[in-house]
Amino acid sequence: MKKTFTLSSSTSLTVNNVEGFSLIEVIIFIAILSMFLVTAAAIITVSMHQNSLQINKVRAVHYNDQLLEWLRSEKDRDWNTVTEKATSLPGGSVYCFCTEDVSWATASIKADKSDCCPTPLSLLFKRYVALSSSVFAPSGFSPSSQIEVTIDTDWQEAGNSYSTKLHTIFTPWEE
Repeated sequence: MKKTFTLSSSTSLTVNNVEGFSLIEVIIFIAILSMFLVTAAAIITVSMHQNSLQINKVRAVHYNDQLLEWLRSEKDRDWNTVTEKATSLPGGSVYCFCTEDVSWATASIKADKSDCCPTPLSLLFKRYVALSSSVFAPSGFSPSSQIEVTIDTDWQEAGNSYSTKLHTIFTPWEE
């Protein structure tokens, strides 16, 4: 639709009415779209971090289970060796297992866990087991030794420390 305005006999002004968006409408649309995209990016980032954390937690639990099963097989094979390992330091012993190959030969004994694994397992995890020996005597039974086993796998992620623990008690196998 065209409208013509005449200002004087020699000048005329023609105005075209065109359907469209004003500049303010475009700016508001871009602002809303930007807020949506920033929010979506933030949600995706948090989701990816949580996913990574859960994957590492599953791996840490796997490393704990792997070490526990190996310790159980060692206990069943030779109770005296496990008892010796548990009593090698007063108050219990901490053994660091910094490789996926689990054996007494690859383990290093430490006074505490703070200096375990200078090179972490899979470049992320520090796995160790604390062994302590004690004697228990329930009423009516003869005294028996037991070994308290605490397996920890620690890791650092995004500036936070995480840990999975597994705790059990070994007693000698009687047939």
